[in-house]
Amino acid sequence: MFASWGRFVYRRRWITLAVSGVLLALSVAAIVTGGTLVGNGGFGATLPAGQASKLITDEMKPQSGGSTGSQITLIFSSPTLLATGDEFRSALESAIATLEVDPRVTSVTTPYTVPPLD
Repeated sequence: MFASWGRFVYRRRWITLAVSGVLLALSVAAIVTGGTLVGNGGFGATLPAGQASKLITDEMKPQSGGSTGSQITLIFSSPTLLATGDEFRSALESAIATLEVDPRVTSVTTPYTVPPLD
């Protein structure tokens, strides 16, 4: 199979080079013009990854107020515990306990500390 492919490419080397150049140019154009996961119907917005990206962006908006520091979003999960259970909540709170007392950290928000949406 590879021998026949090699003969084909060798006999048509200039056409193969031209087609490869066109495909390279199309690939560069596709990378430059699209490919971001956004909620306005962009490439991948309807895929599960695009929906998750939109949900994270919508739910974890940076708080307005002029904070000039960095922001880190931590996502916790467990294969055995439910996020609504008390064991998961206590494990999450114990994991972030050191962050809450760190003087460099200005705020820590968890799903259990935000007010419910009305």
